[in-house]
Amino acid sequence: MHVGKRGQVSESTFIYVIVLVIVGVILTIGYNLVSSSKDKIDKADLILLKNQITFDIENIGKDYRTFIKKSYSLPALAELCLVDLNQKNKILESELANYYPLMRDSIDSDIRKNAFVISDSVFESYFVGEIELNHYPHFKCFKPENNKIEMGIEGLGNKALILSEFVASVDLNPEEEIELVSTDGVIKLIIPKGTTAAIDSRPVNRISIEIVETPATLDAEQKASDIHNFKPSGAVFRNKIELIRKYDSSVVTGCPESLVWYQRHEDGSLKAEIPSKEINCEAHEVTFEIDSFSFGYIGTPPCGNNICETGENHNNCPQDCAECELINAYLKQEEAVEDEQVALVVIGENCNNKQVTFVVKEDDVLGDDSVEANPEQAAFIGNKATTLWTAELDKVGFLNKYPEYYFVA
Repeated sequence: MHVGKRGQVSESTFIYVIVLVIVGVILTIGYNLVSSSKDKIDKADLILLKNQITFDIENIGKDYRTFIKKSYSLPALAELCLVDLNQKNKILESELANYYPLMRDSIDSDIRKNAFVISDSVFESYFVGEIELNHYPHFKCFKPENNKIEMGIEGLGNKALILSEFVASVDLNPEEEIELVSTDGVIKLIIPKGTTAAIDSRPVNRISIEIVETPATLDAEQKASDIHNFKPSGAVFRNKIELIRKYDSSVVTGCPESLVWYQRHEDGSLKAEIPSKEINCEAHEVTFEIDSFSFGYIGTPPCGNNICETGENHNNCPQDCAECELINAYLKQEEAVEDEQVALVVIGENCNNKQVTFVVKEDDVLGDDSVEANPEQAAFIGNKATTLWTAELDKVGFLNKYPEYYFVA
């Protein structure tokens, strides 16, 4: 491929770009001033919130068996997370903690803070006294309704027990569509209109979801999420219901072709492996269709299902994944000018979702030279991977020829 020199940018274009930059700077400054004012208002509210909670925890906590339900003001779009620092290891092992990375880092660093106010623009941490949360995952994030949050505080003599709902429940009504969201916000059930449920012909009128700790005896190599218990266990639904679940993108990496909902019996034995119906990789949500209740979790498909899944390759799962073989490579054009975007294409077999690296070289009789900037990696979509390289013009050779380039993938 030959590369020639590009002409200069016109003066009118340059002036237009400067105008855009100036307008952009003015808008950015204005936005930052508005945001700064809003943050100052919120922080004044947060100081009051911290003082109120600290006062209540210290006073109720030392009065054994006293229980008081408390309500606090919390700015909209913020969450208050309370953490039992004595359960540090279990918190760090939970999937839910990964959705709060700054809080998780604080806990992991042994910083003595157990109350966190979190929003898109605010992260504040405090120590509000000795607290206990006796339900997995041993922390609770409260989201305001009408700028208010509620919790129960019970005195244990030397600390306060924080009481809140970890079980979400709803009554079934076949006359309408029902939605049930788990208290941690990661699961939504959609029960279509006309659906009833029963256990051994006995009607089920109320259902619930509870986040639970993973049993020590559970052998679940493919487990990629926390476990939720769906009650009553053994309930069978007349129609299939949708289970929509968030997944942790640090555990389930990339954009998986499929995931599995693993259902387990009460004794931990496998009940069913339900393949995903739909995956929204942008929102990190996966949808399953289920028709019965038990405890369950997201997992990766097992090796040996004849599908080469994300995370599997020829080395760790040869029975599902054939070896990727590159069979062709080419440039989409033979000539280009300096700074022009040039498409580089690689064709391969059994390479879907695999990443390929591109290295561009200048073809020189005195020794091939590396370019200043190689193109980015690209993933195979089907049998093709494509990336873009910005054409360079190092120098015109001594034979007065423009340089020629090739690439290796």
